[in-house]
Amino acid sequence: MTELRDFLDAEYALQREESAWKGAAEKVGHQCLEDSGQSASDLRRHLAADAHQRRSLVKQWLQLLRDEGDKLPGAAMVRAHHGLGWLAVAVGTLVGLASGKAALMTTAGQPINLWLFLGILVFLQVGLLLAGFGFAAWAKIRGKAWLGFLARVAQTLFRWNWVKHHADQNLLGALQETSRVEQWVWLGFTQRFAVAFNFGAVASFVAMLMFTELQFGWSTTPDSFEPTVLTGIVDVLAAPWSWIAPMSWTPSADFVAGTRWDTLNSSFRDASADGRDWWPFLFLSLLVWGLLPRLVLLGWMQAQKRKALARLTWNHRGYQRLMEIMLPLQAANVRPLPQPVEVVTPANLAQTEVRKAILWGDWATNLSDSDLLATGSPLSLLQIQPTHFSRAGCPGLEHDATAISAAESAQPSEFWILVEAGESPDKRFTSFLGKLRGAIGKNCPMQVLPLEHVDGTWGQANQRDLEVWTRTLEGMRDRQISVSRISAS
Repeated sequence: MTELRDFLDAEYALQREESAWKGAAEKVGHQCLEDSGQSASDLRRHLAADAHQRRSLVKQWLQLLRDEGDKLPGAAMVRAHHGLGWLAVAVGTLVGLASGKAALMTTAGQPINLWLFLGILVFLQVGLLLAGFGFAAWAKIRGKAWLGFLARVAQTLFRWNWVKHHADQNLLGALQETSRVEQWVWLGFTQRFAVAFNFGAVASFVAMLMFTELQFGWSTTPDSFEPTVLTGIVDVLAAPWSWIAPMSWTPSADFVAGTRWDTLNSSFRDASADGRDWWPFLFLSLLVWGLLPRLVLLGWMQAQKRKALARLTWNHRGYQRLMEIMLPLQAANVRPLPQPVEVVTPANLAQTEVRKAILWGDWATNLSDSDLLATGSPLSLLQIQPTHFSRAGCPGLEHDATAISAAESAQPSEFWILVEAGESPDKRFTSFLGKLRGAIGKNCPMQVLPLEHVDGTWGQANQRDLEVWTRTLEGMRDRQISVSRISAS
């Protein structure tokens, strides 16, 4: 659960004010630069292509925060998950024991009600399983995101004024961001409860079987009810084992009809029928339709949780800002691009760390290649090869389509969009970003870099421009899009 603890801590820390974690990030970044001997630009290009290295660097940052005495909630939340899991097991076992005992209740001189046993311990569980699968299918068809249960509870609580004033607002944001992983944690709790419930019911059944004589029978108020209906239900329930188990474990039509209980005469319809012979069928029904599916679901949900943790990209805009502080791009990192430039062919493109860039707006029309490739230019600073940048936002839409097509074929690990300071992000730009996202995939980070270019000199956009771009891009609800900055040399 260390991975989950780190993820919770990282999301929580990034929700706070930057000043609370900036110092630790700068220390980790400085040490990383010293140990690697590479430039910040090179390191960030490698990190953009390697989620494992990003995760490792984030863990170093988190450990430094912990060593400095920062109170992060990840460990406490993981312990709470463990506690709630065991609580679900305990409650499920007790409920299962009680339900098993209730399903086996009988009155003097009468057999145990077969309908009651099947209804509580088999039909109800199968119905709940089908309802769960149906809801999951409905949510997938409707495209509904599964927000974690705890996040929903937190959202409700945070609407109360008292909670707003006394609770940690950063925790709500962290819970919302971790919901993709957290949903599997909470769904796992439900299956732990269900597995424990079935173990309790099986234990209750076995105890009663060993120490009492269990007679089972069935009856209905309408005398016209045909035994063939129950026989059909029995055949369906016994289908998984009927081809390998002894015939006595699958009740026959004659046996089903014979164990119908006649309340007026207090006897089975067939005087020779023995209601004890129902137990193998009922025991296997409880195992196959109750316990086994829950064990499979629990294992699958645990695997999904591990897969969700392994798929974490650690590269949304919060992490991009963290990387900016750790490894700031500065003029001191600039070096001329090697000439001639090696062209990356489609055959070896997948093995290459590809950082692509797009020049947007008036610059795409007015700036020449020599301006863009000169030492000190953004492309030189970002170490982007001349073959890996495009132009878009020009008059007419043909350049936009060409840039998107080139991005789709390259499948970059990182994407930079250079925009001119003073220009505002308009509808065409946000529409372009949406199409670009569809072309490069949902996990590729896109970093918008607002810059000034005056008399051949490149510079960082002012704070006001950065805030305008930040507000607009955050409104797109794509957390892989961020506004980037370049530090002064």
